[in-house]
Amino acid sequence: MWEDLVIHSARKTLRKIRLFFRKLISYSLISNNEESDSFGFLISIVLSLILILSVSVGALFYINKGVEQGVWGPSSQLIDWHYDHLSTSGFDEMGDWSGSGVHVCIIDTGIELNHPHLRDIQLAGWLDLIDNRSEPYDDEGHGTAMAGILVAHGSIPGVAQGVSLHVVKALDYSGYSTEVFDGGVLQIGKASQGDVKFELPEGHPDYGQEIAAYYLWLFPNMMFNFYPWGLSVNIVIPVSPEKTRVLYRGYVKDDKLAQKGAGSILDTVEIQDQNIIEQVHKSMRSKAYDRGRYSPTREQGVHHFHRIISEIYEKNR
Repeated sequence: MWEDLVIHSARKTLRKIRLFFRKLISYSLISNNEESDSFGFLISIVLSLILILSVSVGALFYINKGVEQGVWGPSSQLIDWHYDHLSTSGFDEMGDWSGSGVHVCIIDTGIELNHPHLRDIQLAGWLDLIDNRSEPYDDEGHGTAMAGILVAHGSIPGVAQGVSLHVVKALDYSGYSTEVFDGGVLQIGKASQGDVKFELPEGHPDYGQEIAAYYLWLFPNMMFNFYPWGLSVNIVIPVSPEKTRVLYRGYVKDDKLAQKGAGSILDTVEIQDQNIIEQVHKSMRSKAYDRGRYSPTREQGVHHFHRIISEIYEKNR
């Protein structure tokens, strides 16, 4: 990836330099003798800058000669974080295990096989549940990142490059919208074609839209998930700085609809969410962890919650 970016940038720069010299040559042909000294001085400056740039690039390549990641590769800090994560997760203790003979299915936003570190990958299977395309793609990027953790070939290698990889495109973030308001967040899940949806009356703000679910969070600790079949409620109870208890309650109005569409496997999803959150909290103890910035397209709700906490804290200092 880095090499491709460098080559692309270099080509653009060379084209600009050629165009610049053409303009200079044209200018020199039409300039008079009184301007020739200024023109010569300008040419000297440009050639000097090009020489300095060339020497600097050559020096960088010489200094980094023999370094595995290369001058254009990931930073040494990022590579250190990668190996620290391997140590934290226990992958470094698994020896030469490559995943050969193991089938893995990633259900996410897809995969971009044109990525430089994934070009040699041969998928064992591909299924698009969003647009039914026959060729793999990823219009979000998250699925590609997850695949890279497993099978990437590059400065930061995948942890199980020998697995037989299947990819299912099942997530489309454009199917969600998020609204924040004082004391809460509302996320609206849009129904895919053929999914169970709400029959909304005229006059409803979302009348005419195909809505599969409404996810309402109210500060500080209650979530109401409305589906065509009924309601599920989550109540989050802090136990200690390191532990949280979550109460799940489901109220089914229509048993037949509960087997279809959003929330149809609610028990399974909630258990999966619980396991994921536990693993996230373990990983946050790693010295390689960096909270980073909020994603403006994915974490509006989390950001809003933390802002409320921050405002309360500031008022009570």
